[in-house]
Amino acid sequence: MDSYNQIVGPVEGLSSVFSTFLIIVLIFGGISIAVISSIAIRERKYEIGVLRAMGMKKSTVSFSLWLEVFLITAVCVVIGIFGGTMIAQSIADILLQQIDAVQAATQNT
Repeated sequence: MDSYNQIVGPVEGLSSVFSTFLIIVLIFGGISIAVISSIAIRERKYEIGVLRAMGMKKSTVSFSLWLEVFLITAVCVVIGIFGGTMIAQSIADILLQQIDAVQAATQNT
């Protein structure tokens, strides 16, 4: 049981590091999305003006912009979750191989 705790202890310690890293990435990601969306809307002032001049209501223009941002975000989240799952599985396999190697080494001694 002591060898198990020696192996699992560092991995559990990394859990807090990964959680902190996740929070930082989410905060910076949210800020980045907000800035990029703001820049995109400023660059599309002419397009928004044309739509308004053609008679489109403010609420419809606003809804279409929010829908566009939501769809782009949803696609990016799906790609991120898929990519993260693939990378996490690879890392988990590597960690499990290392744990098996350490356990085999401790049993041989």
